Amino acid sequence: MSDDRVNILITGAGGYIGQQLSSLLSNVGHNVSTHYRQRPAYSPCSDVLFGDLRHCRDFILGSYDLIIHAAATSPGATTNMSRFVEDNILSSQALFDTAIERGCERIILLSAISVFGEARSANVDENTPCRNPDDYGLSKRVCERLLEERQNQISGLTLRLPGILGQNARTPWLARVRNAFRVGEPVSAYAPTAPFNNALHVEDLSRFIQKVCRSTDKPYDMVTLAAEGYMTIRESLEKLHCDIKSTSSISFHQSEKSTFTISIEKARQIYGFAPMHVRDTLGRFAIEP
Repeated sequence: MSDDRVNILITGAGGYIGQQLSSLLSNVGHNVSTHYRQRPAYSPCSDVLFGDLRHCRDFILGSYDLIIHAAATSPGATTNMSRFVEDNILSSQALFDTAIERGCERIILLSAISVFGEARSANVDENTPCRNPDDYGLSKRVCERLLEERQNQISGLTLRLPGILGQNARTPWLARVRNAFRVGEPVSAYAPTAPFNNALHVEDLSRFIQKVCRSTDKPYDMVTLAAEGYMTIRESLEKLHCDIKSTSSISFHQSEKSTFTISIEKARQIYGFAPMHVRDTLGRFAIEP
């Protein structure tokens, strides 16, 4: 086994990001174990764990170099705060404590831009205050705090993620737009002249995790991630529309919702983050399955 090979456990491997990371990281030679809420019909990895993470002490019995915590209940699955508490907060707390007990070295928590809530800044970064997040965003912010509180016991890194794009992506706004363009359905959006980079290709996320999977210089850190550069929302939609050769109409409406871009300066300067430009991300996503 090469010194660069890392023993990784990925929670939430049944979800889109967890599934994609399981394949991508195992394909580059890492020893990947996968966790699912229920026994899966198929897994790209041979070592499979399943069960409720609130009781993970019963089935996470070994130690790992890295745990990538991708498991979470998202707003698309529920609006019930009790579910967010059980599936996001209590499950994360149990996972972090079990990882410490088992002697794991590092946890990477996949959080979300949703923690910012009603951001007042036109460009958000790690220092932007969180303001009135919805129940999902609040639950992810609590998970961040739980990991940060354990920094004297285990190395932790939180990644605040935008919409993750890639093959078979269905949930992010741009994935829904792409699907509408492909079948000729009309698309409506707001703030056409606002700059936009609220997206990241899953392969860029995987490459970044490979860079930081053994980095333990800081006991705890948090970074915001997104695509490189900016395009306006109109330009972004027109790029997808053109590359897909869609017949869909595009319209814009008024909205009181605020827009913001996402800074990647800290991730770039400290961790060498080098994602695709948003234009290239959209061009690639347009032709992917």
